[in-house]
Amino acid sequence: LEYNAKVIAQKFMLREAIKLGDEMVQHGYDETTDIFKLLDSSRATLDGIDSFTGGNNIVDGADLVDLVVYEALNPSNGQYYTLGIPELDEEYTFEGGDMVIVGARPSIGKTSFALLVARGLQRQGIPVLFFGRDMKAKQAMRRELAADQNTSAMRMRRGDLPTEVLENMSKTRGKFAGIGFDDRRPMTYRALRASLRAFRKKYNLKRGDRTAVMIDYLQMMTDEEAAKNEYAGVTATSLMLKNFFHDEDVLGIPLAQLN
Repeated sequence: LEYNAKVIAQKFMLREAIKLGDEMVQHGYDETTDIFKLLDSSRATLDGIDSFTGGNNIVDGADLVDLVVYEALNPSNGQYYTLGIPELDEEYTFEGGDMVIVGARPSIGKTSFALLVARGLQRQGIPVLFFGRDMKAKQAMRRELAADQNTSAMRMRRGDLPTEVLENMSKTRGKFAGIGFDDRRPMTYRALRASLRAFRKKYNLKRGDRTAVMIDYLQMMTDEEAAKNEYAGVTATSLMLKNFFHDEDVLGIPLAQLN
């Protein structure tokens, strides 16, 4: 009976998917179609199709107790994150879906701290997507390498560095492998989702693999539905990001300007 019910459910979902595909093709040929509204409505329809099996997402509390106890007995099997900074790792561990906001005043070093955390995650084999436009990726990397070699970014710009220092910089490239930078997309929810899809494809990742997403920075994120005043806009953006990190099962680390 369970098998037959599953077959019926799959047939229904396939028919709905075909129907959605036909509607998208028809709208695609209509030059007056608003592509963004079409994508949003199509995603809503897909979510509706997916929710047809939503009852399977309900987990009994007793089963959760068993899962938590099992992971405590077998910590290596848990999908936990530590930041690679000993002082913080002594006190905090995180899981996919968590959002950790790093807030500080302008020019305090939020981006440098984020790159430090990114390298700490990378040492554990956790890929990191660095998404943002506050600072170009090349500029952020230049500052990071300059600090690492105790020199100045300005000397790098002028090409005024000893060969030994340049060789040492080249040797650090492995420390940044697995950290993907995306500074070319607009900072919108839609672009963030597209960036994560591209990141997973580039690094051959699937949903459920430990992955971290950093956003530089929160106030630069925009959303068509966000309220116009800054406080309400930041609140809406924070909620949107929290839902995004939860749905994608990634560790989210947005930076935030505190004025």
